Amino acid sequence: MKKEDLIEEYSKLLTGIITSIPYTTGRKNKFPLEIYLKYIFRVVFYGERWNTLDCINIEKSTVRKKFYRWNKLGVFQYAYLIMMKEYSKNRIFTQLFIDSTIIVNENSTFDLLDHYYKIKTKNQCKISIICDNNRVTLSYIVSNPKQHDSTFIKPLIHNLNVHLTKNAYLIGDKGYISKRKVIYHNKSKIHIIIPTKKNAIHKTYRDKFRKKLLKKRYIVEQTFSHLKRTYRRLNILEDKKLENYITIINIAITCQIIRALHKQTS
Repeated sequence: MKKEDLIEEYSKLLTGIITSIPYTTGRKNKFPLEIYLKYIFRVVFYGERWNTLDCINIEKSTVRKKFYRWNKLGVFQYAYLIMMKEYSKNRIFTQLFIDSTIIVNENSTFDLLDHYYKIKTKNQCKISIICDNNRVTLSYIVSNPKQHDSTFIKPLIHNLNVHLTKNAYLIGDKGYISKRKVIYHNKSKIHIIIPTKKNAIHKTYRDKFRKKLLKKRYIVEQTFSHLKRTYRRLNILEDKKLENYITIINIAITCQIIRALHKQTS
């Protein structure tokens, strides 16, 4: 799916939500919705900053304030929930993948930022996700980078709002080694599949089925690569509030779902 078609499809979804909101307070839109969304998508997809937007016949501060207003009204969050419900409908998941990545801070001030050994000169935060075979993010958490990856397994699974088979599998790297090998989610058993460390006392997961699952860990790496390469604003931490950055993540995941659904129907 081309980027222009993706933006057009997502714009239709947002326009339908925005037009359904009654304007009880504040001013009405001075410009068409397409104008605001055009510049907002330039920030999300191309990583432009609010204070350097090259706008025509409209103030860049107006676009930024409109984004904050729609974010406060829950427009992007509602679009995310609609598409996630549509994606998980009539779908049962068996294989899930977990991993995390570090995002370097540029100008943000929220509490989760901290120094990390990979880049000592700047604060960072960590994004942990669970995705499926279609490289769609099903659950995510933004956290302090110094927290160990294994502490996010249960919260990420708890945030899952999808149907799983009775025996599902969560595939991760060595950072997710923990004592618990099975976690229950609703009526499902989620088996945690991880590679064994060389100095581990009990050498497990040597059967061919688990080795085959571990070879699929590249899927979550490709998911991060796609997110960072396509939605450049995810690589820039300059939002004063964490809620604004989480909205950017929701926009990216919503576009992921639209792309996956289009791929299945085409």
